[in-house]
Amino acid sequence: MREILHDPIDREMVRSINEIGHLTGKLTIAEFAENAEIIQMLTSLGVDYAQGYGIAQPQRVLKAVNT
Repeated sequence: MREILHDPIDREMVRSINEIGHLTGKLTIAEFAENAEIIQMLTSLGVDYAQGYGIAQPQRVLKAVNT
């Protein structure tokens, strides 16, 4: 994910994996969604979920369960 904005091969890999996931009836999640530009690219590619610093800061497990 980190180079998805600048590397067409990375972008095509994400697009292809996302398409295969959807064809098999699965939802997809992308890691390393570090900023708004990457999140926008993932959205345009149809990725269902994302995780990374652009979404939220990591939390301790106990804190996440109690919120």
